[in-house]
Amino acid sequence: MILNARDSRKGIKRLLDRFPCDFDVEIYNPVVYRTDKACAYNFSAGGLSIFCVRALPINDKVRLRMLISRKIEPMVNEAQVVWAKQQKTGLWRIGLKFLGAEFSGFSSPRQNSAS
Repeated sequence: MILNARDSRKGIKRLLDRFPCDFDVEIYNPVVYRTDKACAYNFSAGGLSIFCVRALPINDKVRLRMLISRKIEPMVNEAQVVWAKQQKTGLWRIGLKFLGAEFSGFSSPRQNSAS
């Protein structure tokens, strides 16, 4: 586990480095009353990157149902769409920021000061 890893794209420090993953995610968008299926690509303590056939509007708040393993119940969490980029394959890679979650006992300084 790497604390305060530097994001090579923008020089931004992250709480934890990103870790590759591959599990199904159901995304419910209450703004458009639609559920989409996606595949998780990587995650960190603060968010999740997914591949989806549709774009999600930036700043929309969505409900995630993460199907991490058949052996445990799906994890449900709220998230906010931070970015979306269309890939050459036609799929959308989307960045989601977890809302109100604290994974592995870690949270960002902003989250700690808000509580």
